[in-house]
Amino acid sequence: MGTVSAEEDIKKLLIQDQLGVRPTKLCMCTDDMLRENRFIKSIGDSTKIIDGRVEVKMPWKETGPPPRSNYSIAYERMLSSEKTFKNKKCFNEIQTEDLSLVEQGFITEIPSNQIDHTKPEWYLPMQAVFTPERSTKIRLVFDASAKGANGKS
Repeated sequence: MGTVSAEEDIKKLLIQDQLGVRPTKLCMCTDDMLRENRFIKSIGDSTKIIDGRVEVKMPWKETGPPPRSNYSIAYERMLSSEKTFKNKKCFNEIQTEDLSLVEQGFITEIPSNQIDHTKPEWYLPMQAVFTPERSTKIRLVFDASAKGANGKS
């Protein structure tokens, strides 16, 4: 019996989760089912394990990434979040968690000379989830479904 790599194993599991429906002349699939099938396949195809971490490409629609930057929306959300954190008196804890994500390589600072907001780019706004009853009181999560300038995620 052969062994498979963790990457192959994860891809196989993701592909096995697919709906398993293929378009044919007799296909009774709804457009939503076909879209979901394409989405799951794209996740399976793009999944990689790099340095022990699972990496998946952003699941853009067929049209690709949004043509306009969402920087201003993400920036406004960041300012609003900072205000909330200061009001809840947890800004320092959030900042510590944020720096931890930078140290672990989950967040990368882009040098200002490489930033051009006139070109397509997509920022993932971050938000805090508060769970006082758990050992991890504050957890930072990225909002991949944040709306862009056109109101779509």
